[in-house]
Amino acid sequence: MNEREKLLQNVKGAIPIANQMKQIMLEINQSEDIIERKKKFWGGYKAVIINFFAIIFFIAGISDLINEPGDRMQGFIAALVSGTVIYGYIMYLKRVKNEKKKIELLNQKHIELERDPALSWLPDQYRCFSCIYMISEYLNNGRADNMKEALNLLEEDIHRLHMRDAAAIGAYIGAKSGM
Repeated sequence: MNEREKLLQNVKGAIPIANQMKQIMLEINQSEDIIERKKKFWGGYKAVIINFFAIIFFIAGISDLINEPGDRMQGFIAALVSGTVIYGYIMYLKRVKNEKKKIELLNQKHIELERDPALSWLPDQYRCFSCIYMISEYLNNGRADNMKEALNLLEEDIHRLHMRDAAAIGAYIGAKSGM
């Protein structure tokens, strides 16, 4: 078995791992999006102020229900509305905590996949799904016949992407500053 065939065999064995890595990254991004959406609604001083008044209205509503012998509807409504706001905020905190825990577990799983023995042929810095896919593409398209050629092509592509991103950022900043 020559070097190219051995490398193709290694890549073929790495593709399922790369697919798992990709799925994990998608799940992490989804959880991060959920956290960001929740923060937009509940985040910052707005949440503190809303919950401060909700607690005051809740206490006042309960007090009104207990102490007022006559019409208790105002106290009931105040307690109900403010209790709902407080409950919503508690659920927000719980959901964010669960999403952060999920991200942590997914990151641990991703690290375990990077350490998989089936990837021992690949240097550590290239053990990600996009690098594995790119190396596979170079080999299948005939652009590389060995590991050295594949990694050199990968580095060139990474450099090209960085330069393109830097140019795009520079153009954006230039457009914003009016140059």
